[in-house]
Amino acid sequence: MKKFAAITTLSLALIAHSNQSLAATTVTEAKQGATFATTTIVGTIIGGPVGFVVGALAGGYLGEEIKQADEATTSLTLAEEKITALEEELVVNQALLVEQTNQSEPYKLQLESLPMRVFFSTNSDQLNTDASSVVDSIAEVLLNNPDISIELTGHTDPRGNDDYNNVLSQYRAKAVKDKLIEMGVEEYRIDTRGEGENYSQAPKGDREAYALERRVDIDFLTDGNSFVSRF
Repeated sequence: MKKFAAITTLSLALIAHSNQSLAATTVTEAKQGATFATTTIVGTIIGGPVGFVVGALAGGYLGEEIKQADEATTSLTLAEEKITALEEELVVNQALLVEQTNQSEPYKLQLESLPMRVFFSTNSDQLNTDASSVVDSIAEVLLNNPDISIELTGHTDPRGNDDYNNVLSQYRAKAVKDKLIEMGVEEYRIDTRGEGENYSQAPKGDREAYALERRVDIDFLTDGNSFVSRF
């Protein structure tokens, strides 16, 4: 019984020694062989033949534990390296996506702050200072993005007869078109139409509402005639 206790104590000491060795080296087969030999020799010294058997069994067990620990450490290291590589690849792909988006559709960033309506005075188709400034900004977008075109839709308030309002709305759209052409935009990229008072929603006698209906709406389109913006 005392010999068995001594063997057990010695085996525990060897386990602790083996765990320390695991952190110091990665040569799994060498550690297995050393552990097996050590436990076998010690077992023989302490317990003779019986000790030899116990020592051999303990050495084999410890060697297998070391092997599994080494394999687990190697697998963990490889997994961590793979995760790091994937994270780096994700960062690169995100950066490329942002760059491609900004390069392929820069006009979308400009349209966010661009007024998309041009307003007119009563019975007028002339561009005032504010209207001219809006048209200048629109021209800049078109000149910087030759793959998009524009549609101009003229409107009037409900006062006056239908024939007069239809013509006036067409003239307002034409005034914006002429200014864009003057700024260098190709005529074939500009479509115009007049809607007169067809879309008027102003209450009768509401002059502020009337002012919002004397306008030209602006729609940007791609080559496939899909709307980039519609207001």
